[in-house]
Amino acid sequence: MNKLSLQTLAVTSCLLPLAWLASPARSEGSRELTANGGYRPHLDYRNSSLGGVIRQTSIKVYAEANEYINLASSAHGVGPFGAINYRDPSGASGSCPISGTIGVISSRAEETSQSYTPCSFIVGPTQTGIWEIDFVSPNPNATGPGARPDDAILASAAWEASQPQNNNDAFVTAWDVTVTTGNALNAGGTPQSGRVFANYFPWNMGANSAGSTTVALNSQVVVLTDRGFQYQIDLNGIDPFGFIFFANNKGFQDSSGEPIYRSLQLEGTNANPSIPTGYALHLPSSADTADDITHKLFINTPDPTMPNSAGSASGITWLFQPPIIPAPPSDFAFTGVNGTSGLAFISPAGGNFTFTNNGTTGTYTLVLDLNQNGTLGDGNDRILVGRATPGTNSVFWDGLDGDGVAVPASASLYQTELTTAYGEVHFPMFDPENNPNGLIIQRISPTNNPPDPFNIYYDDANTGTDYTLCASSEAGDSTLNCSIGGTPPNPRSSLLGTNSSGGAHAWDNDFGNIRGMDTWVNFPIFPSLEGTFSISDGTTTTTTTETGTSNLRIVKRITNITRNGSTLSGFDFTSFIDDPGTTDDNASGWSSLSPIGIYEVPDTTLLTSGDVVEYTLYLLSDGDVALSGADLCDPLPDGASFVTDTYGSDRGILLRLSSSEVSQTNDTTDTDEGKFYAALTPVAIDACTNANNPNGSVTIEGFSLTNTATDNVGFVRFQVTVN
Repeated sequence: MNKLSLQTLAVTSCLLPLAWLASPARSEGSRELTANGGYRPHLDYRNSSLGGVIRQTSIKVYAEANEYINLASSAHGVGPFGAINYRDPSGASGSCPISGTIGVISSRAEETSQSYTPCSFIVGPTQTGIWEIDFVSPNPNATGPGARPDDAILASAAWEASQPQNNNDAFVTAWDVTVTTGNALNAGGTPQSGRVFANYFPWNMGANSAGSTTVALNSQVVVLTDRGFQYQIDLNGIDPFGFIFFANNKGFQDSSGEPIYRSLQLEGTNANPSIPTGYALHLPSSADTADDITHKLFINTPDPTMPNSAGSASGITWLFQPPIIPAPPSDFAFTGVNGTSGLAFISPAGGNFTFTNNGTTGTYTLVLDLNQNGTLGDGNDRILVGRATPGTNSVFWDGLDGDGVAVPASASLYQTELTTAYGEVHFPMFDPENNPNGLIIQRISPTNNPPDPFNIYYDDANTGTDYTLCASSEAGDSTLNCSIGGTPPNPRSSLLGTNSSGGAHAWDNDFGNIRGMDTWVNFPIFPSLEGTFSISDGTTTTTTTETGTSNLRIVKRITNITRNGSTLSGFDFTSFIDDPGTTDDNASGWSSLSPIGIYEVPDTTLLTSGDVVEYTLYLLSDGDVALSGADLCDPLPDGASFVTDTYGSDRGILLRLSSSEVSQTNDTTDTDEGKFYAALTPVAIDACTNANNPNGSVTIEGFSLTNTATDNVGFVRFQVTVN
């Protein structure tokens, strides 16, 4: 008897997450950070700061009662201060004993094979949570050349011979944190992967590239966000000398705390650059706030069995959760500064774009086709980027194009496009002199494609003012340090995104020196909203008709489950049940056709082979204009088969548009809207995010639905059998 959790079938959108594949167990520390070649990143632990961030970090590890925590470092017991200190989730502190070889990694061979004797202890019954580990260097008070590695060394080199830990080092060369079950690491315990992370890494390479020596940092980490999104970043040969690496939700900010979505000229020297007046950065050494989040840098892919949150000595913090993909935006419109809908005048210029964000806080990208060539984002087109808060948002446009020139009046309409995005991660870096190959950043959860999982964004443009970045032979005002020069990225900015699978956002010749370089990623929500507006000089005859924007809300519910011909008891399929994860089911237009049914069930409820599940996708057209030529695609979940004859011979789909209900054939070649594509039959329409169609898909193709109240609703209904 095949049993499936009902939760694997119940979804509230048309995008079904793929099953998570756990990675094999590995250690968690410098062995992983040096596994991809290049040069070794030493872990700074010194009593000085870089850009306001202290050059020492606590390594954090989630562990449960009766598991073992195993610790070791190359600096343990070296010099006056070399030690391994820890704090349990309650804040109680302890230290590894300095006794012989316990907790000591004495060579590269021991580092790679984990053949050292760890400092091990068992987690007590009340100590489940996040432990904080401090790998203290031999002398955190060291300054000058003695505080940093003597030189850069290859990641694979025998560091104990070429650069052994000395009494005056302010760094740790090798370190490891491994959680095991059953016993300690050196006593046959089983390693648990994906438990170790940090808020930031203060790394020191010992040198920059020089002459024929190319110092390349090739470490990879996995970033987990507070919304459950995961990104793997491959530093891909970046050449930073000493720098602090972290990830957050805003990057560099203006004085009001809003992200500026660009890199920033810093003040001071490269020994300790600072954020200029009028700008800010939420330091990774500071606690999260409701609005400023430092994302977590995991050594390995995060363990999906971790809880949503856990306690630590620094307080309760978020941990693992599946990503939630919000609904697209709606109600996109433009109003000129004179108050006229869809129309701006040359004087006064500009106006406000408004839209409704139907998800949690994310970002928006608004593209204005100001050269009217039908291609969004090229030439002098204007791209406006900012944060999208839940509910109504307003974006001011000053009437200028991307080159800062006033946009002229025109008898033709100007086209616009709005996209919202979530799961945002910024990678701000202090003073990363060179990045010759570019970064490789890949979204690994959720796995939906589109959007492109390798898409990244950046902006290193030089406006000649306001702490932007100037390259060789360029000029700027007193806020800019153009003597840095250097070779900037090509293209200079990428606000619409660029694929990073081969490396992107590259700079060289010290372009990143004394600068804060920012790269960011996110998860765009489709469909984008399109609109138009016009500009008049007050005398020219101007087209002012606004075609408007269509909008479709889809709410998916389970409306019946039968076993042996009878409805499964314990569920109410006949009433509306609010889903707190979306606002779509609460839209006012549902009054004539409420989306009834259940949106989730407890994980403990199991389906058995032969059970029949009925899905209903409720439709609401509430845009400015009617919906026309729309496509809808709903992939079948794993472990289920489409019921082909629910509504007649070879008719497994029921479609209602307004008040008309018509059963649809399963045929993919006939003229009705409903179609069923069997598993592995390619699906070419854009609504299907995976053209390979691994489980089969139900589609409604080329359908229309009025936006007139009470008639602007419908549904798609079909059934599946549990295999």
